[in-house]
Amino acid sequence: MSAIPTVRKTKANYENIFADCPWCNFKCIFNRQSDLKTLKPIAGIEVECLNEACRQHFRVSSDFTHEKYEWLIYGCHDLLEQKQYIFSIASLCMAYEVFFATYTRAKLIYTPFFAGEEHNTSKLNEAIQKLEEKIKTFTFQGMKSLFLYLITKETALANLEDAVEIINNLSKSTLKDADVSAIETLNDAELVTLLKELNHVKINDLRNRVIHKSAYRPKDSEVDEELNKARSILFPLGTKLNIHDDPNCYNKTYLLHI
Repeated sequence: MSAIPTVRKTKANYENIFADCPWCNFKCIFNRQSDLKTLKPIAGIEVECLNEACRQHFRVSSDFTHEKYEWLIYGCHDLLEQKQYIFSIASLCMAYEVFFATYTRAKLIYTPFFAGEEHNTSKLNEAIQKLEEKIKTFTFQGMKSLFLYLITKETALANLEDAVEIINNLSKSTLKDADVSAIETLNDAELVTLLKELNHVKINDLRNRVIHKSAYRPKDSEVDEELNKARSILFPLGTKLNIHDDPNCYNKTYLLHI
């Protein structure tokens, strides 16, 4: 029996992995959810060629590891190349919203959970559900206000109980008039600059024109501007704030053993 050949992926994005079948050279597109049945990064996985006339098995390797918001930004380069400007704007706006939500979970769930002495997973799941319920109706502006509020107003939380108290008191009306001047009080010049730039982002207005009733078709120059802006703000912010959507990234005990 011959060994199963291994090929490196030709391309990967948030939803799919692309690879050429080594048996018939068919260009396969494997959806992470439907075909691969896993959303984890693929170090190596056995697949079946999607060409009906082939159906030979091979392995695909060398996936990327990105945060969700990073995937959405990187994916815009392919959309731009295909001149799919509507989807580019939608994806970029989603990247911001995912970024805000990721930081919110890190600040109000993961960090205080591992900071406390009690690591009760049932309480962790309850807190996650409570937070999701609180923010499910938040618009782009509401999530941005929450993000800025958590950075400028809330210090490190000692445990999950303290975090749940803040979650219980969250409301869109409280955040609507958040004092963005508090950004200036932070003792990090680079962070202040990035947050001020983020505060002036209005891609949600363009997104609303694109995907709602007017079905506006954006120009390539508009997408280029928003893509460059997202990269220049979210990438350095994510690095500076050490934002991850994996709870274990905030577990110091776990990190000591990897």
